[in-house]
Amino acid sequence: MTLSGCRVGVILTGVVCAWASGLGDAQNASPAQVIKNRVTHFHQIGDAFKGIRDQLRTSDPAVPAVQEFARRIECLGAQIPTWFPPGTGAAAQREDRHSVSSGLSSGDSGKDDHKTRAKDEIWTQRSAFEEAHKRFLAEAQKMSQVAKSGDKAALATQYKVLGQACKNCHNTFRE
Repeated sequence: MTLSGCRVGVILTGVVCAWASGLGDAQNASPAQVIKNRVTHFHQIGDAFKGIRDQLRTSDPAVPAVQEFARRIECLGAQIPTWFPPGTGAAAQREDRHSVSSGLSSGDSGKDDHKTRAKDEIWTQRSAFEEAHKRFLAEAQKMSQVAKSGDKAALATQYKVLGQACKNCHNTFRE
């Protein structure tokens, strides 16, 4: 499913996808802004992942909430490769440290660290990074499908599989 495919269907999902797309216009942004946006997007994915986890810990998960969290992960996750244009690694951040440290906090989320944790391997091993992304996206799409069922056991299983897909990429491409 492509990002545009995510937009078809529930209006709220379209709003989430469109909103997320607008945050990271790498063509016109400085490396510091691209990094800030990237970190913010990953925090949004993490918050959605935690939302699913919290629902799975209840005796009666709110299926619409799980569905929305899963759609956010899928829609944001589809964009991940675009968040890493050339020139936005740790070296770019070191060169522009002043811009990153002067007012680039995420505000009310409590996450004010916009330091990139991206390893150079994202750019030096781009095909491996894109393959890891494809595996993650496939699991995110499965999570969205499973969320439609509302089956708690299936949700818990796919949640673990999706978490492993995240971890696999982190092990190679994140400090």
